[in-house]
Amino acid sequence: MESVYYPIAFLLCHFVGDFYLQSDWMALNKNKKTFNCLVHVLFYTACFLVLTTSWKALLFIGGTHFIIDRFPAFLKRLIWWRNHFPTGVYPSFQHCNTTGYYDDSPYNSYTRGPKNEVNELYKKYGRPRHFFITIWLYIIHDNLLHLTCNLIALTLLK
Repeated sequence: MESVYYPIAFLLCHFVGDFYLQSDWMALNKNKKTFNCLVHVLFYTACFLVLTTSWKALLFIGGTHFIIDRFPAFLKRLIWWRNHFPTGVYPSFQHCNTTGYYDDSPYNSYTRGPKNEVNELYKKYGRPRHFFITIWLYIIHDNLLHLTCNLIALTLLK
């Protein structure tokens, strides 16, 4: 399917597979149990059958999607590591473990720490970002990583 509509079909395959066909059960449990993630990945990968029948491309799309969704710590660490540049100064991962960003999530350890520790973090790194901003940045990073992997698969593994 090489036409002017290919980029639209490419994006539609991703969005249909990752949003429309992903149930709440899949979304809430894909990073907890392998079976749940595999079900989501099978639905997701099947969407790309309209663009390719290459088993290599489909395996790469499904495999990378599985790794990214089943093990979100990989993407969180990537975001956290990237935020160290160019200054090298960034809070430890325990203060960024929800999204990879230094945010005010109730799940980050500094929000539950002693008051003096929280004040020291604010002095050193400033106030954290709002969680609703960092969760959207995380979602954008996640989708761009999936799209990049899919593009690699569909262009190099025909």
